[in-house]
Amino acid sequence: MFYKEYNNHELIMENIYRVLLTRSRKGMILYIPQSGVLDEIYDFCKKIGIIAFSY
Repeated sequence: MFYKEYNNHELIMENIYRVLLTRSRKGMILYIPQSGVLDEIYDFCKKIGIIAFSY
């Protein structure tokens, strides 16, 4: 069994996000909270063409 891989939480999270972000067929909503910490991620998403909307 791949016991060592289950102890690497960072690898598990990367794989979860990779699967979620590559499996969308009809659309997807990414929620990025307004936080100074996440501004770089928000800017990257806009740069690659993700449409931003707010409510």
